[in-house]
Formats: sequence, C-alpha cells, structure tokens
Amino acid sequence: MKPKTLSGSGEAKDKPTLKDRLREILKRLAGYLKELAKKGAAALPGFIGSVVGFILKKAGEVVGYVAEHLIILLILIVTLILEYIRKRF
Repeated sequence: MKPKTLSGSGEAKDKPTLKDRLREILKRLAGYLKELAKKGAAALPGFIGSVVGFILKKAGEVVGYVAEHLIILLILIVTLILEYIRKRF
C-alpha cells in the first residue's frame, strides 16, 4: 500500500514508493537503450550496425524485464556484494 500525502489543495495523493521510482527509472533506461539500438543500426554500416543494434535492443529488453521483476535486481546486487567480499578477504 502506498503512503498517502496531502497536496496543496488538501486532496490525498499517492506518494510513489522507492520500488515504483526504481521501476520507472529502469523502464526509461530500457526505452533509451531500444532507441539507441535503432539509431546505432542506422548510423553504423552494414553488419556492424546490425550487431550493435541487436546488442542494444537485447540490453533494453533485459532492463525492461528487470524493471518488472525487481527481485532479480536485488539478487544480482546481493550476489555482486558477496562476490566482492569473498574476493577481497
């Protein structure tokens, strides 16, 4: 349940949670990567443009998927931290 706040007019509004904000940021990043894939494919010649466009498109899809399934992002972050600690000590 989202916390409620009062706006200047006295109406109760839903305040976006951290999860909602993170999801929105990841969705925007996915959109940017997909747009970059389209521009990259058009700007680079032939096969190189196709490869770069494909990689950026897939990166955008992965970020979009993670935006919908935030538990995967949490698991990734925890795993990276644990690996860093394990290698450091």
